Amino acid sequence: MQEETISETKRKEMLERAEELGLSPEEIARIECFKKRK
Repeated sequence: MQEETISETKRKEMLERAEELGLSPEEIARIECFKKRK
């Protein structure tokens, strides 16, 4: 349960950062998939 909260926070931070960089939702999803594989 705690890990889920941490990943949720990281996801929100990543989404905010991506929005600042002007990434599209598709690009964000691609980054999410890439990070999950690691």
